[in-house]
Amino acid sequence: MAYIIFHNLPVVEAGIWFVLQSFVGLCEAGRYGFLATATVKFYAGTDKARAATVLGSVWFLAIMLTAIVLALNGLALLYLPYTTNFEAILCIKWIGLNYLSSLPSDVVFWRLQADEKYATMFWFRMINACSTILSFILLAIFHDFTLENVIIYNFVTNCTSSLIGILWFHSGIQYFTKCSKECILEIFHYGKYTFGTTAFSSFLGNVDIWIMNFILGPASVAIYNL
Repeated sequence: MAYIIFHNLPVVEAGIWFVLQSFVGLCEAGRYGFLATATVKFYAGTDKARAATVLGSVWFLAIMLTAIVLALNGLALLYLPYTTNFEAILCIKWIGLNYLSSLPSDVVFWRLQADEKYATMFWFRMINACSTILSFILLAIFHDFTLENVIIYNFVTNCTSSLIGILWFHSGIQYFTKCSKECILEIFHYGKYTFGTTAFSSFLGNVDIWIMNFILGPASVAIYNL
């Protein structure tokens, strides 16, 4: 995928793409750290009633966490009239939407992991990766490969993967109403410890990109990611 990006986008726009993905990746790392391990711990090997309660509680917490990020992103939208920075505008416009689009597929993946359905996990990941690569190739073939189109098609393929996950891989969203206060608190208190480790690790992995972008501009970020 990186080859397609570098081959078809100007170096500055390629850098902006990587800056955007770094922010989205940080948000997703927070959600993953907070809920992925907790889902496996509390869901795996339980009876059907307990499994339904856990899945419903995971969905509740995932939606709440996503809503917080979307609310912060909504506040950041108020900053748009006061900036002409192109990468800042794109990031503010798309971070929340990209984060939202991957919510169902993340929960599906955690459930498959808890069920130890590793072959299904592989094919589910391949659906998203292959559809994204295919859409990028088609954009390049039809000479419509722009940064905005890349972001839009990436969002669409994320939504498609999430929809497929809900329809075919039993995301457990139907158990949302079975969540319980006790289970939510149980998952929350466990997840708060793994959240810090995963989110801070992702932060350290991306902070060099943000510093480089701030000091040298997005072109340097593109070169750094070669």
